[in-house]
Amino acid sequence: MHARYDMIRLYHYLLLVLVRGTYIPLISSVWIYVLDKSWIPCGTIGKHQGNAF
Repeated sequence: MHARYDMIRLYHYLLLVLVRGTYIPLISSVWIYVLDKSWIPCGTIGKHQGNAF
């Protein structure tokens, strides 16, 4: 019963954070940063820079 109460509290906290909108911008900004870092070198910008140099 105690673990179940903790899970409910955890879900309530996550829901509260999601409703506040502080969690989504953080995740999206991290994803944009990761995708930016991983895709630009093998994208068109990286190729153009490689050809320029």
